[in-house]
Amino acid sequence: MPFVKPAVSCNLPQGELKHLASRPRKPTNQQGPPDPPPDPHAAARAAFEKQGSDPDKVLKTLGDSANLARTLWIFFLTFCTGLAAIVGSVTHEQLLFNTLIRLPLINVDLPIATSFWVAPILLLTFHVYMLINLKLLADQVHYFGALMQESGVGESTQERARLQLPNFVIVQTLGGTSQQRHSLAGVMLAFTAWITLVLAPVILLMLMQLQFLPYHDQNVTWVHRLALLADLGLTWYFWPLIRQMTRGWARSVLAFSGSTVAVYLSWFVATFPGEYVDGNVAQKLFAFNIHKVMFTATGTGSSGAPRGLFNNTLVLRDFHAIDQDLLEKIEKRENGQPPSLGKGERTIDLHGRDFTNADLTRIDSRRANLKDAILIGAWLYQAQMRSARLDGAQMQGAHLDEAKMQGASLDETQMQGASLFEAELQGASLDLASLQGASLNKAKMQGASLNDTSLQGAMLSNASLQGAVLIHAHLQ
Repeated sequence: MPFVKPAVSCNLPQGELKHLASRPRKPTNQQGPPDPPPDPHAAARAAFEKQGSDPDKVLKTLGDSANLARTLWIFFLTFCTGLAAIVGSVTHEQLLFNTLIRLPLINVDLPIATSFWVAPILLLTFHVYMLINLKLLADQVHYFGALMQESGVGESTQERARLQLPNFVIVQTLGGTSQQRHSLAGVMLAFTAWITLVLAPVILLMLMQLQFLPYHDQNVTWVHRLALLADLGLTWYFWPLIRQMTRGWARSVLAFSGSTVAVYLSWFVATFPGEYVDGNVAQKLFAFNIHKVMFTATGTGSSGAPRGLFNNTLVLRDFHAIDQDLLEKIEKRENGQPPSLGKGERTIDLHGRDFTNADLTRIDSRRANLKDAILIGAWLYQAQMRSARLDGAQMQGAHLDEAKMQGASLDETQMQGASLFEAELQGASLDLASLQGASLNKAKMQGASLNDTSLQGAMLSNASLQGAVLIHAHLQ
């Protein structure tokens, strides 16, 4: 009997059977979803994450940065020390002659007037570069500390790790152990950092300004003032970032007061006669008394010129401004004949220089070229100025008592109110000169030329005018 296959019964409802029948059938040879492609940057990313969080590597990088900063810091201190030595040793004689000097980092001899505007810019640039490098180093120190905090290690472990930090002033001040930072040595270390990186550049910039004041150059002096202001501003910006700490109100007030005093002294006290700031309203209201103490309040010199703690005018008493050998050679070439007024060779060229209120008592400046020079209020008592050229010079209120000015050329000079008591002006030319109110008592003016000279109100008691020419002179 043939075999009959038994029917298979299904107890599922009719609806579910239809649902199963309608579902697409999965091929028997198809596998699951494909794996995502490998990330080609995964290894690099893992390496960078490990490098940024590996304490050993962070500490090694910190050590390299500290070595660089230490070298830069020592170089900065050496530069500042050398610059302070050069600036502090500048004499009034060098200022008179505008002598060549050599600044640190620059192997070129520059005149003083040039050096004193290059030096503050050089110092400011070096200081800013130093602060930027210390800011980067401070970021690494603070990151190392944050990394230890995130690691969850104990306080004692963190202190042992801090003992391994480089022995550099900024690193130890910011990241040293708690005991080190709060000890006397730590306080002195922080004070050393503040002195060398904050205070020293400010003092050096102010020293430059004080040393250069007697030269009387407004442009260079304003470079000093603006450099000081810029340095203070950049220090205020970078130093809190380096320390990464909030100043208390007492520290903020102290720092602001110190900065204000520095700017105040530079802008309104450290001035020289004749410049715009000197004697203006701001100085009269706030800085006059301090200015007086600094520059005019400690008595007078032998000539009567006022003296102070510092000098904002040249002081060259009994100074030989000329080369005696050169003078003899010039006179020999001219066969001993007096030079034509305003002409002939000159022993020194001081054309257009500013000597306002300078103390040049008994200075030897024979045959000097002082054309258009500013000698307002200058002390030239018994000065040797024979055959000097002073055409167009401003000499209002100058003290020329007993000055030796035979054969000097003084055409068109402004000498209102000047004192020329017993001055020797034989053969001198004062054509078109302004001598209103001048004192010429007992002046020796034999053979002098005073054509078109303004002498209104001048005092000429016992003056010697034999052979003098006074065509169109004003003698009211």
